[in-house]
Amino acid sequence: FCRTNYPTGPFQRRRMAVGAAPPPALLSLFRPRLLSLLFLVLPLSRASAQPFPGPSIFGCSQEGCDPSRSFHAPVVGPLPLHPGTQILWRDPDVTLEEGAWGCASDGTRAVCSWNDDQGLAEYDLASRGKGWTTGIIGSAFSGSSPLLTSAGGDFGDEYVVGMDNDTFAVLNAANGIVTLAAKVGTAEGTGLPKVPVLGPTLLQQEGSGDRVVLLVDQSGKLVAWSVSLGFCWASAYLCPPGISFSDCQSEPERGYLRPISTPALNSAATVAYIGTQHYFNGSHGNGYLVSLKAGGISSRLHVLWTMEFDHGYELMPGITVADNIVMVHLCRAKGKLLKGYSCNLTAIEDVDSTSGKIIWSTVVLETSERLPTPSELSIALDPRGGVWAWTFVELRRLKVTTGDVIQRIEASDLGGEPVSHFLISFNSSSAAPVLFGAFAQAKRNNGFEVVAINLTVQSKTVTSPQPIEILWKIGLHGSPPGQVTIISSMAPNNQNTSSSALLVPSSDGLVVLG
Repeated sequence: FCRTNYPTGPFQRRRMAVGAAPPPALLSLFRPRLLSLLFLVLPLSRASAQPFPGPSIFGCSQEGCDPSRSFHAPVVGPLPLHPGTQILWRDPDVTLEEGAWGCASDGTRAVCSWNDDQGLAEYDLASRGKGWTTGIIGSAFSGSSPLLTSAGGDFGDEYVVGMDNDTFAVLNAANGIVTLAAKVGTAEGTGLPKVPVLGPTLLQQEGSGDRVVLLVDQSGKLVAWSVSLGFCWASAYLCPPGISFSDCQSEPERGYLRPISTPALNSAATVAYIGTQHYFNGSHGNGYLVSLKAGGISSRLHVLWTMEFDHGYELMPGITVADNIVMVHLCRAKGKLLKGYSCNLTAIEDVDSTSGKIIWSTVVLETSERLPTPSELSIALDPRGGVWAWTFVELRRLKVTTGDVIQRIEASDLGGEPVSHFLISFNSSSAAPVLFGAFAQAKRNNGFEVVAINLTVQSKTVTSPQPIEILWKIGLHGSPPGQVTIISSMAPNNQNTSSSALLVPSSDGLVVLG
């Protein structure tokens, strides 16, 4: 059984205008309720029941690379920057549907979706091939990415957290042995349509060293798993204002907040931010941003505050957090006479864990007919400060606190528009950032280019539009992944020889560039 008992913090409806005063807070208390989730716990020794380790420091360990979804990936080895960068090897078994996330890495090891129905495969750069494979996770990660997490306590090894539409599992990253497996909740019998699963990500429990894995099941229910204890910690639908917790849980089709994005965490991994959409009686309403924590036995999930966005603005999937500032995209139709959408990148400050405050909002995308794709809404944090965002004509680096433009890279220099989420990677000793991503011309069929861009040498600025430095471009076939992934290889005995490579899974197979 999965018991939920958490109070909710204030709700606020916010206009798009910056600095608008919030309405009076609404406070209610979620009443205790027993909810069940079918699960199977595979053998866990008592010695293993320690706090579950946190996310890895290096590489790109999950969807969005880290819990903040910053697409910010430091590595231990030199980056693949030389003009002679080429395809090192391929694995045709790792094939992805268009838009799937693909691989995650801890810096030296990667785990990828292995074909559409065969589970997970582990790789390291030195072996140039698959290590262990497992079929416990089936139907490849259509809406999520595996999560690699560092070792700690008595675990002694790294762990992989993965899920598909049916199964949630924790595996030893060194050998693929399953530590825990469970069924993901279904939408059957709920009166709700089936939605893609989201997650997983790790959230630090308040007042303890434990962490819970947050995910969203097929009915849109938020589920928290305590992996160290081996059971579901909390499970509930998120409730909109005006709907009691009891009604929201028993009849969610009458109104609940359906998550549309994998939870993104603050830098301490203690607060989760989730983009949601109000669902009621078969219809969708306004977008909401929900902030919550994981507590102890009496307050397992605690909603800190809820912000509603104005009618007409559609909250898009994908959230990035920089310290206490949450960045989201809000899109709205241009009107009856003008086709297409106008999309704002909006920065929301978390004010003392009590409310959200819009500090700036700027139009970054204009479309003629359709909503932008997730890759076109990609944003990545720069280790020097600022956030990179795509605008359909260029990449812009914006100041996080004000939205001011710091740097620009034109689409003509990139070879087209982004068709994957780009990431910023750097060697941990030098912190000189390089942008990696997949880009394509709009009319190019069955192919894309992977591009590496030096962001510190001759990069275009607002005042000095110098030519940028394209380090290399490599053309590949097939549909690109949701994100590219960086991986390193260290020589034996810590000798001064190491290397890094870029993993690019696609519908045409896994390609490793270095």
